[in-house]
Amino acid sequence: TTSGRRQPALSTLAALVDPTGLDLVLELRPAPGLDRLTGPHGQRVLAARSQLKTVAARYGALGIAVFGSVARGEERPDSDVDLLVELPPRMGLFGLGRLRSDLEAAVGLPVDLVLAGDLKPSLRGRVTADLVPL
Repeated sequence: TTSGRRQPALSTLAALVDPTGLDLVLELRPAPGLDRLTGPHGQRVLAARSQLKTVAARYGALGIAVFGSVARGEERPDSDVDLLVELPPRMGLFGLGRLRSDLEAAVGLPVDLVLAGDLKPSLRGRVTADLVPL
């Protein structure tokens, strides 16, 4: 996987579940919140979603989400894409700069990168209300 941890194959998981008397059921559903990315920037984020997740994982990100005007479908042509990432503490300034640059290249728009651990408590509620996990 992109996290570097091995995951069981579906056949292995089915074999583990079978003796329990339960059925393994897979269901495909739209990811929550993605339907809110309705503006032009949001559509670009959707198109680049897989690439954004791959870039973030390459830097050790445990999660990446959109917030702000793009997440609300209220962006303007000059808006940047606000991304909240959860990163391991070892990331330095140069690494953050490279991550931001790579995310911008993936989406083709300016990115404002916010670290989850650095989010001010006074802003946490507003940011959380907007969050659209990728």
